[in-house]
Amino acid sequence: MFRSSIRSKMVMAVAAPIVVATVALLGTPQVALGASAGNPSAIPVVVSFTATRTTVPDAGGNIVLGAQLKYASSCRITVSPTLKGFSRSFSCSSDRVRQSITLRANKSPTQITYTFGLIVKNRAGSATATNVVVTEGIAPPPISFTTPTGNPTTLVFPDEGVFVADNPLIVTVHNDSSTTQVITSVAIGTVGDPSDFNLNRNNCGHITPHANCSLAVQFQPSGAGTRTGVVDILDSSWGNAGTTAPLKLQGVGVWATATVENANIRGNILTFPIQYGVGTPSPEQYVTLLNSGKVPLYIGVFGTTATVGPISVSGGESSDFSAAPDTCTSPTSIVSVGQSCTFEVAFDPSGAGTRTTSIVIDDNTLGTQTQLKVRGVGVYSTDTLAINGDTAEPSPISYIFNSSSVGTEIYATLRIRNTSRVTVVFSGVSSTGIDPTDFAVALTTPPTCAGPGDELAAGRSCNVQLSFDPLAQGARTATLHIGDNSPDGGEIVNVSGTGK
Repeated sequence: MFRSSIRSKMVMAVAAPIVVATVALLGTPQVALGASAGNPSAIPVVVSFTATRTTVPDAGGNIVLGAQLKYASSCRITVSPTLKGFSRSFSCSSDRVRQSITLRANKSPTQITYTFGLIVKNRAGSATATNVVVTEGIAPPPISFTTPTGNPTTLVFPDEGVFVADNPLIVTVHNDSSTTQVITSVAIGTVGDPSDFNLNRNNCGHITPHANCSLAVQFQPSGAGTRTGVVDILDSSWGNAGTTAPLKLQGVGVWATATVENANIRGNILTFPIQYGVGTPSPEQYVTLLNSGKVPLYIGVFGTTATVGPISVSGGESSDFSAAPDTCTSPTSIVSVGQSCTFEVAFDPSGAGTRTTSIVIDDNTLGTQTQLKVRGVGVYSTDTLAINGDTAEPSPISYIFNSSSVGTEIYATLRIRNTSRVTVVFSGVSSTGIDPTDFAVALTTPPTCAGPGDELAAGRSCNVQLSFDPLAQGARTATLHIGDNSPDGGEIVNVSGTGK
């Protein structure tokens, strides 16, 4: 039995190490190692294999020590056929040969082949076997991700309303290595639709071995359909230039959908069912705004609220209509899928005939607004005037008071009848002409009639007291104006009398 020793040396230079792996060779053929041939872990390569017996034919030939290494494509020891002088049987069983070599873990994006020489000695002298060759494949970076949906490479967001951002999703970043990873940059990359994703929080800096950090990413689609992006994490621990670990981002932008409901809506037109007198406000109509889509409906989020509010009127006779949010609260409201809110619409015609406008809701539906057309009909009121029971006539009419002493007031009763189908709304009285202060209209109470804001329903009548109080002798004349919502803006009574 002879003694032999094996010495090894590096014959190929490699990059400066950060993570070091050790290979221990104790020669035995066909030794299976602990690393799995299937799915290598993300820990940098640590190669170790052990043997207790090696047989080398003294006539030469090949002896192969095979092993399945992490990230390695091959590891082989070959005894050169030219190796002579060995006994027929070469055994190391009585003196186990031990030799170690340190291999650097793969830090580069390409595979690296390491070689070292093997010297075998026996009684006849020594010879050099062919080199031991270990070829490492590309080692993955030590950074991995855990996302809310379990996808380790892509953060998938639920469908989101266009232009709307909900709560961010939290991503856990793992350091799977035994070394501290120095994160120098975390940012949304330039691929895909980068403006649709926001990095809300980042606490990743130095990640100690097998520790975690986290990111918060928000999805705010700028359009409908699939939107993509990436978060790039630059890890400076993998060389001077660093290595980028990408996390893909994906979401779908969806326009919200809203419908409006009211018993008087047909073909997206809200019609006020009865005519209203010019200058006569209608009662409010309540319209239900239903979120009939797949994403939350946001009201008052796209810039119009600063000037006209989340629900406004636009176009046509817009001054004849008004809208108020009611439960579609201002300035911002979120209506969940399948839920609804209400808003109010009122009609106050400023002229006769058909009046139209559009109600505009500032929201995240297609075109960033929901529109409802509104229509109403305005009519002028008409009435007749009669004094002291005379035959009623349309305005203007004339009345002559009896003569009266200076400083003595006398009266006449003016009866006003609403002959239209709409309410007469009075706006006040005035006196003009040559002697306006000698004549007046005394507003009756109760009920009041002809005063500002007083109303006279269709077909109804009311009485107003006229007075004459001459301030001087002789003929006195004036014109009394009773303002209302008739086409000429009111009723006219020409009055005269004689002071004595």
